[in-house]
Formats: sequence, C-alpha cells, structure tokens
Amino acid sequence: MAAGGAAFGYRLVKGPEGSAIEIDPAAASVVQRIFNDFASGLSPQRIAHGLNAARIPSPRNGAWSVSAIYGSPKKGAGILNNELYVGQQIWNRSQWLTHPDTRDRERRERPQSEWTIIERPELRIIDDHTWNAVRARVGRRKAAQSKGGRPPRTMFGGQLRCPLCGGAMIAVNGRSYGCGKRKDRGPTVCSNGALVPRKQVDAGLLNVVRHEVMAPAAKARFEQTLRDALHAETTARQDKARIAQQEARLKDLSGEIARIVDAIVKIGMSEALGSRLKRLEEEKLQLEAMVLSQNSAQVDVEGMVEETMRSYSAVVATIEVALAGDIMLTREAFSKLLGRITLSVNDDGSVWAEFENKTARLPSGVGLPAYLTVVAGAGFEPTTFGL
Repeated sequence: MAAGGAAFGYRLVKGPEGSAIEIDPAAASVVQRIFNDFASGLSPQRIAHGLNAARIPSPRNGAWSVSAIYGSPKKGAGILNNELYVGQQIWNRSQWLTHPDTRDRERRERPQSEWTIIERPELRIIDDHTWNAVRARVGRRKAAQSKGGRPPRTMFGGQLRCPLCGGAMIAVNGRSYGCGKRKDRGPTVCSNGALVPRKQVDAGLLNVVRHEVMAPAAKARFEQTLRDALHAETTARQDKARIAQQEARLKDLSGEIARIVDAIVKIGMSEALGSRLKRLEEEKLQLEAMVLSQNSAQVDVEGMVEETMRSYSAVVATIEVALAGDIMLTREAFSKLLGRITLSVNDDGSVWAEFENKTARLPSGVGLPAYLTVVAGAGFEPTTFGL
C-alpha cells in the first residue's frame, strides 16, 4: 500500500462526497516499468536491483524487495498480482478467522466465486497484452516450483547473518552463502558481495558442535560448570532472601521494643509489659545471631544437576539423530542450539563465525533454573571461530 491507504500507483483525493482514489502518474510509471521488465524476462531480483539503484522509493518508502514486486499470486499480493492495475477492484478476497484453541487470527483465502469484482476502467494502468504476458510467466514459475516443492538445502538456514547489514546469509547457489538482502535488493542496500564456501562453513560449524557440545569432554565440562554455578547461585540467592526477611523482622522488633520502653517510661513497669519486653529482646538476640552466622539451608544441587544432564543428553541424542539424515530436524536442533551466527571473510580469505552470545550456546531444552541465566564458561569459548 502507498501512503494514505491507496495501492501503489494511486493516490487518495478528497472530494465533496468523501475520499476517492485516482492514478498517480509518477508511481504509475514505476508500475509499468515493473510489468514491462518482468514480461521481458527480468527476474524480480534484477527488477528490485534496478529500482534501488535508481533510488526509486518502494510502496513503504524504503528499498524494493522481491516480496514487494512478486508477492503472492494466490493472495493477489505484490505489484505483479494486483488486478486493480487492469481496472478490476476486488473485494471479499479473503477473511480472517480466529483459531478456537490458540485464539490466533488466521487469514483464509475465499474461493473466486465469493469475490466481489467491480470494474474500474478509469484506474487501469497496465494493458491486457502486458498483463497476460506477466500472468503466463507467473504461471510457469508456479508450475516449476510446485513439482514436489523444494526441500531445504542447508543445515543452517535462517541462522547465518551478514556482518554488514545483519540480514540473512543464504545459499545463493550450490556452492556459496551470500547476503540475502544484497541478492534480493541489490548492492545499493548492502555492499557485502562476499561469497562464503558452503562446504567450509557447514563443516566448520559441525566441528564446533561436535567438539563443544557432543564430545564427552564437553559434557563433563558443562556438568562441572553447572554444578559450581548452581552451588554459588542458589546459596547466594537463598542467603539474600533469608537475610532480607530476618532484617525486616529485626526492624519490626526494634520498633516494638522501643514502643514498650516508652510505655514503661510513661506508665511504669507492669508484669505484662516486662514479660513482653523480655520475649521480644530474646527473639531479637536470636535473629541477630542468625544473620551474623549466615547459615543457609541445604539445597539439592546434585538432584538439579542430574535432571539437567538428562536434558542435555536428550538434546545431544536429538542432534545425533538429526545428523543421520533428517535435514529438517537438523535445522531445528541447530537453530535452538546455536542461535544466530555472523559470518565474515577476512582479507586473507579466511572465514570466521561469531556467535551472538554465550547464553545462546546452552543446549535448548536443558532445564536450568529460571534465575540461572548465565553459566560462566558453559558456552563456546571463545565465541568466535575460524572455519
């Protein structure tokens, strides 16, 4: 949508009977350029590159992308699929439904028989010949993509990040990873033209996982670090909570003792006041001794470690099964385990992978206590690896 709520290529104008849309000549020329380029055989990526190089703003006043141009033919989304450009305004194309269990809203496409189509010839921007040529090419692309669908090709899809723009590093061909934003939108959006060998990256990251997570030494190191951290954290947490409670009680006792002393000064000593004062002073002495000693209750650290290590072993087992050939399971396991990984190429051609933080290195699903957010040293050390 363009600014003001009108589709790209149009503008809203206010009249005596309310707002209406009309063709925006400048934006309409961009629409015609996109249709003509696609009908001539240019890919959506090449079209986006050209528009961005020419500094032509997108419908959202940013950089052009493949999704803005090609969109979804089924949903009528994207410049190339908008029937309004041939003078047809379509309503009731989809509906929003609420899932009964999750309460999430889901968009459902209605059958064409339920659409409401209004002819608006005054809004036509694209001639029938160009529109039909584009539809034919879109149909050929859909047919090619629907032949069994294309399974995921990489183990680390969605995790790799460009060091310059922060966008996804994707498999740009059968041999290399490259910046997805650059491929989609062109070099004016991201100047990172480096191509990183897929085999080198995949092998290097697999080596990190095997040595830093799956190896027996890594498991033993994690267990010891976890045990030490649990001892330190739970003891400190329980001491602080107990001492805070005791100190609050001491404050209350001091106030109550002071009030009794004031009463004795005013009205004199009585058996009840004397007895009450004695009990409060004894309680105060006991609490003061407890605070000084800082005794802590025994925590079942070993039980917590045992439970956590069972989860750790389960995660490792999942990775082992995934590596046996299930690429979807592999991607899911690595995504949870590794988080985002920034790939960079040094001047000497060496490839480095940088993990965003240490806490993301903890195996997903390992049931650490909620307050134990960082286990020092349990992540990969260092967090940057040469591949």
